[in-house]
Amino acid sequence: MIRRPPTRLELKLDDIGEYEQLKKEAEARRARDRRANAFASSGGGEAATGESPGDATGQDGEASSGGGKTRSEMVHERIGFDPASRKPT
Repeated sequence: MIRRPPTRLELKLDDIGEYEQLKKEAEARRARDRRANAFASSGGGEAATGESPGDATGQDGEASSGGGKTRSEMVHERIGFDPASRKPT
């Protein structure tokens, strides 16, 4: 087996800024979901929808209401995978 030098990873200022932005967005989303769940569990939204607070989550644990992306779509966006750009063979 041919040995090669170890891969070098560099952390740039742009990467840190992007990470901080994503971290803030995720924290804001969690806070918003927490507030919505607290409101629903207190009886504010439960009577209007007829659902219990646990019914609002999808199969993968993400909130299905709100028009957001699914967990797999967020992962694909994060890693740069675009399944639509694949050409069928």
